[in-house]
Amino acid sequence: MLYISALKARAAALQEAESCHFPKGGWWWTTAAEGAGPPADADGFSPMDGPLVRTGEGRCVWIAAAYTVPESVDGVPVAGSSIFLHANTVIAPVSVYVNRERVFHAPFWTDLTRPEVVLTRQARPGDRYDILICIHACAVLCGDGIAYHPRIEIERL
Repeated sequence: MLYISALKARAAALQEAESCHFPKGGWWWTTAAEGAGPPADADGFSPMDGPLVRTGEGRCVWIAAAYTVPESVDGVPVAGSSIFLHANTVIAPVSVYVNRERVFHAPFWTDLTRPEVVLTRQARPGDRYDILICIHACAVLCGDGIAYHPRIEIERL
């Protein structure tokens, strides 16, 4: 029984490692006037030192990261896996760009609706994805702010 318990514990650890993966350089953020479009470059972005994002009225928040597919996560090979971008609940309009192409837009993004932004269905170690997430101007964003936790999830079949 001890052996089975150890196997279950290892499987749970690997599942956690695979399901909660973050870009190495972390997430960066900036604000811009609503409707200005994606920032042209990384100038003006600051590291996210916590999950709370807040801005002034009529401004949106841009969150950025460069994600490079690793060889493995916690010893599990990644090649051939599906890789998704997920986030916690955001009760605000959200747009997601991958490699400068808008791939997702919704009036709000929640864990309950579980929208998936697919980065790839056939991961190749070394491939890079430039991710930009726009949380559009709304009352909550310029009031209390929004706690936002984007993350990369790897699904190995």
